[in-house]
Amino acid sequence: MSYNASDFFVGKHGWRNLSPYGSRVHPVTGNQSFHYGIDYGVPDRSNPYNVQVLTPYPGKVRATREVGSRGLVVSVKVDGTGQLILFQHLESFLVEPGQRVEAGEPVGICGTTGRSTGIHLHFEVKEDDGTAIGGRVWGDPDEFYPEVKAPEYSDKFEADDVVISNARPHLNIRAGPSLGADVVGQLLPGEAAEVVASDKNGIKSNGYSWFKVDAGGWVADQWLELPGDIEDDGNDGKDDGDPDGEKAPEQGENDDHDGNDGDFSALERLLLKTSYSTYERIVGFLQDQRTRRGGD
Repeated sequence: MSYNASDFFVGKHGWRNLSPYGSRVHPVTGNQSFHYGIDYGVPDRSNPYNVQVLTPYPGKVRATREVGSRGLVVSVKVDGTGQLILFQHLESFLVEPGQRVEAGEPVGICGTTGRSTGIHLHFEVKEDDGTAIGGRVWGDPDEFYPEVKAPEYSDKFEADDVVISNARPHLNIRAGPSLGADVVGQLLPGEAAEVVASDKNGIKSNGYSWFKVDAGGWVADQWLELPGDIEDDGNDGKDDGDPDGEKAPEQGENDDHDGNDGDFSALERLLLKTSYSTYERIVGFLQDQRTRRGGD
């Protein structure tokens, strides 16, 4: 499928076209000049603050930086093209250089940095010359129609399924189905949540399939299991937001359990590991406090 910038911002998300591509009287200088992008106003002009700017196309973030009169800028190399798209006058960044973004994911907060008369988004398409914000202007963003693959979905879980986290030390719950979305909570190892209905359930982004749960947000499928599927989780000790997570030791390793868990169900074995992991973290915390106080 393909669509242009205004199809996405205005048609799909309700933004307002404030100033199109082409000749105009500059709102700051008052002189006749050429406008090389499109200015969009946020959907609700009565509440313009903290509005996320979403990318209309998938790609890879090239740069996040302040660029003179452009203010804070995010540039994204669009998949399958030789062009960069620029998001200008942002208040803050929600992505980092090198990060993969899918269509519809947030890249920043709309703002009025640089030479600007108020909160808005200046959206521009430029030729990719290998630099941070590209070379010459490609042309009118409303004539830019890159081919965008339809989202892919997984049917691994369904609404009302109870799923259990096997991530250690925790699984991040995010505000949206993306690694770029804010972390709004956590599921601890062995903690259960229920999948709730959403037309985006199973959407694939950043290499994961995402599901909405009743714990308040979205979680990645890689660290979720149905209770009947739990055996030895084999988790590598890392979650989607904390690369320093530690895997709990196997039973019988440096603990008081005798290692004979043959009489326990798979779920009970997981809970035993969870309990040990929690105990180990508490002990580590107490030992650290004791060291800080000068204890032996």
